[in-house]
Amino acid sequence: MRSNVDMSKNLDSLKTELYGKYENENSSNKIFAFVSETMENAIKTWHQKSTVEPRVHFLLVDKTDTENMLRILSEAACLLAPNGLISYPQVWKGQGSRKWEHGQNDGFFIPFVSHLVRKIWFVPSTSEKGQTLCRDHVLLGISVHEILPRLFTQG
Repeated sequence: MRSNVDMSKNLDSLKTELYGKYENENSSNKIFAFVSETMENAIKTWHQKSTVEPRVHFLLVDKTDTENMLRILSEAACLLAPNGLISYPQVWKGQGSRKWEHGQNDGFFIPFVSHLVRKIWFVPSTSEKGQTLCRDHVLLGISVHEILPRLFTQG
């Protein structure tokens, strides 16, 4: 994966799930754009600096949104967490049903949570010819590899 990243092309299953769970298409579009842009920016930053700052990004509510959308859009977040900074749980060291199948690559986790959808991706990274490169993101099972507990009540 290079720095000219367009995650919207790689997240079709998330887009389908959002459209199925959210009644309002505008809500689905905003949430999908939020996740895509957060992932794209994280990958670009990793390529430039070989790290991302661990932080939670929240989808903020536009004051012009209807009352119905306020609840939906105020309850979406993406965490950026380099695996080297996670003390517990170190899900990549799992055994049994939590067995990690993605090598010992450096990289970062991107959990996404809303009141209707929860996902977690791992973006592995390698160094080639002195340049840090992200590999294709891997969708993980949230119940097995969860690093961020549920933030919002289920809808």
